[in-house]
Amino acid sequence: MKTLSMATWNCQRVQASSNGIARLKTDNLDIIMLQEAPKPFRDAYPAGGGIKNDDTGNYHVIAPKTDNQQDAYACRSYILLKKSTFEGVVRKELPVQSGAHNAYRYPAMADATVKVDNKDMILRIISAHTTSGFGGAHNTDEVIEAITEFDSTTVVGADFNSNEGVYSGPLKIPANKTQKSGHAIDGFTKENGNYIDNEKRLLVEIKDVIISNSFRLILDDGCYLNGTNVRLSDHIPVVSKLECTLANNQ
Repeated sequence: MKTLSMATWNCQRVQASSNGIARLKTDNLDIIMLQEAPKPFRDAYPAGGGIKNDDTGNYHVIAPKTDNQQDAYACRSYILLKKSTFEGVVRKELPVQSGAHNAYRYPAMADATVKVDNKDMILRIISAHTTSGFGGAHNTDEVIEAITEFDSTTVVGADFNSNEGVYSGPLKIPANKTQKSGHAIDGFTKENGNYIDNEKRLLVEIKDVIISNSFRLILDDGCYLNGTNVRLSDHIPVVSKLECTLANNQ
C-alpha cells in the first residue's frame, strides 16, 4: 500500500491566494488541485499548454483544455503533482464543461505513474469546478459520468457547488464548512478502474477528509492563512489521504 496526501482549493481568483498556494506547497502535499486560480498563476500556466515546472521546481503544473477564461474573473482549474512522488506524468484533456454552459471552462486532467508495492501504476487525477448556483449536483454528475467511461482509476478534487451528486452518490466532503456562506461543498470523489484480462489493478480509498489546519475560515468573510490578516479566498482548502493498493488477480 502507498498513502498519498492531497488538497483541493477554490482560490476565488484573489491575487493574494498566491500566498495560500505557496503554503500548500510547503505542506509537502503529493497532489494539489486548484480551482479559480489567481490571474498571475493563470498567466504563467495558460490553458491548453504542456506540462510545466512550478516556481519551486518541485511540482509539475497541468493546465486544462483551452477555454475562454482569460480575464481577472476567470475560473480555470489546475493540478500540481509532486515530482518526487510521480515518476511519469501525461497531460490529458477532459472535453466536458465544468461549470455554466456559457463559461467554456474544463477540468484539468493528468495520468500520473506512481509506484505501489514496487509496481508502476497509473492514477488519473482531475481538478474540477462545477456549476455555481443550484446546478452543482447535475454538473457534478456530468463530470463523474464522463470519468466512469475510463478504464483508469480516477480521483477528482473539486468545488462541487453541492454536497451530493445524483449519479455519483455521496461525495467525500468534510463535516466542517468549506465556504464562507456556511456550506460544505469542496472535497473529493473517485472511481476505481475495471479489471481487464486478469491484470492487477490499482484501487484507491479517500481517507481523513478535513479542512486544512494551515488556514482558517471566517463565516460571512472568507479564508485566511493562519497568523495573517490577508484574505485569500471565500473557500478553505480541503485535505485528505489517498490510500493506494493493488487488487488481487481475479
